[in-house]
Amino acid sequence: MTEQQTATSPEASEMGLISRFFAAFTSPGHLFQSLVRRPVWFWMAMLTGVLGAVLNYVIFNTEAGANAYRRQLAEAGQELPPEAMEQALTVVRIGAPIGAVIVTPIFCLILAGIAYLIFNVVKGGEGTFRQALAVAAHVFPIGLLQGILRTVLILQKESFQATTSLAAFAPFLEPDSSILLFLKGLDPFYLWQTGLLALGMSIIHKFPLRKCAMILFTIYGVVLLAVVLIHRLVG
Repeated sequence: MTEQQTATSPEASEMGLISRFFAAFTSPGHLFQSLVRRPVWFWMAMLTGVLGAVLNYVIFNTEAGANAYRRQLAEAGQELPPEAMEQALTVVRIGAPIGAVIVTPIFCLILAGIAYLIFNVVKGGEGTFRQALAVAAHVFPIGLLQGILRTVLILQKESFQATTSLAAFAPFLEPDSSILLFLKGLDPFYLWQTGLLALGMSIIHKFPLRKCAMILFTIYGVVLLAVVLIHRLVG
């Protein structure tokens, strides 16, 4: 079966929401080919947003998560009286889940806009914004897996400093270290999502995968270095 046949086959164009969710892990090429023909995005963004809200609810409605929040405020120099602390916890218990649902589709739109600007406006690709939006939404399940692992780590360590990035291997570094900040940006899940986005853009625009990957990983590195530089200058 050729790539064109795969992209236009009924099986590819009629993948359901749950099938698309798991395809992001198991067969992203097949998934993105289906999105060329049927660029759906909203319900995937909402699904990952709702599941992210569940994780936030679990964190802040357990004693371990509440302790992690109290510890974070203390480390930031915000010593609150018990009543004020409980009020702050009540606000975050409500606000964090709601925020996940609201922010996820917004972030999806921003990511799609950046991808569209790079590959359509700058590189002259033929894909549509809706296709870019669909690809952006379907890299979010990877972030959800990261969220699950980080939730487990937060509850185990009772600390929001728990991370899935390379910073986990450098606990000896100072919290405000530029090197530590750089390592926090080197997260396997972020790299995975960037790779998936590159794959999706290559399928949409019929660009070589290597070209798309080089562009996106270069931008990733430049942004990470810029963040570290700004932190160093401000700090």
